Amino acid sequence: MKIYKQYKDDAIATVTSNPYQLATDIYGIGFLTADKIAFNLGVAPDSEFRYRAGLIHVLGEAAADAHCYLPQPELIENVIKLLTTESHQPTEDTITDIIKDMALKDDLIREKSEDQTLLCYKPTYFHTTEPCSINTI
Repeated sequence: MKIYKQYKDDAIATVTSNPYQLATDIYGIGFLTADKIAFNLGVAPDSEFRYRAGLIHVLGEAAADAHCYLPQPELIENVIKLLTTESHQPTEDTITDIIKDMALKDDLIREKSEDQTLLCYKPTYFHTTEPCSINTI
């Protein structure tokens, strides 16, 4: 019912085209539920939608643990753990490429720390924290 209330007559089209959108749009549906729906719909485990949703999920989990960002190597490591299945192992290079693309589209924010480590933020967390003197890339 929540899905229909959100998307109305476009519910089936929206869910079948990108079930991970549910985790963004509907309170109470998180990444793990959307991932199960996607699996049941036959979405490939290497779907870019899945990778992007996994990245946002990991950053959200970090925020729940009081971290407004994660260093990119830690983010990649956690996303690989989340997205690994019996039949699929994401690569660090693929995750890195998606992070770069998401940063170009402002779906996540990357900035360099003083020691040149890349830090990754969900945009909402970046824009609600104190301004830093670190360069956004």
